[in-house]
Amino acid sequence: MEDLRRLISDGFGNMLSLAIRLATALGALVTLALALIGTTDVLTTTILARPIPGLIELSEAGLILIFFLGLTAGTRSRGQIRVDVIVNRMGQRGQRIFSLVGYLITAIFFSHWTLQMWHLAAKSMSIQEVATGLLPFPLYPVKIIAFLGLLIATIETVRRLVRSILDVFNPNSPIRKG
Repeated sequence: MEDLRRLISDGFGNMLSLAIRLATALGALVTLALALIGTTDVLTTTILARPIPGLIELSEAGLILIFFLGLTAGTRSRGQIRVDVIVNRMGQRGQRIFSLVGYLITAIFFSHWTLQMWHLAAKSMSIQEVATGLLPFPLYPVKIIAFLGLLIATIETVRRLVRSILDVFNPNSPIRKG
């Protein structure tokens, strides 16, 4: 049991942590790019009376990436919404069980969502989907990256679920807050 806990925490956890940091960095770069493009669009529209063509479609794609890549950081930092007022009043076993149930529900939801995103990305790639608008650009890379971000978040949630299951059956493990 302790070997499984160590594997989840150390080896696999380190690889997953690297993937999450890369996804978060990519999301930050997309955020910066959207901010710069949006600022440039405002300036060109105000000064030259000429907006940047295709910016709406590009912004939509960027926002999708920001959201799905941001999920990775949220799952790693346990940034999900919790009802701490109720859970904190429970004993250790109750807290562990509630944590397990929360991760189980989240893992089921994320797994289904990831499967649907996989189908969406695969279809988009098979037809080489392109944004329709003033600036045609390929959409399938956006959908593939969104799928990868969601997959990383799902794997992290399942990892936390397994740790939570191990915690329920180990009375000596610490209660993880957050």
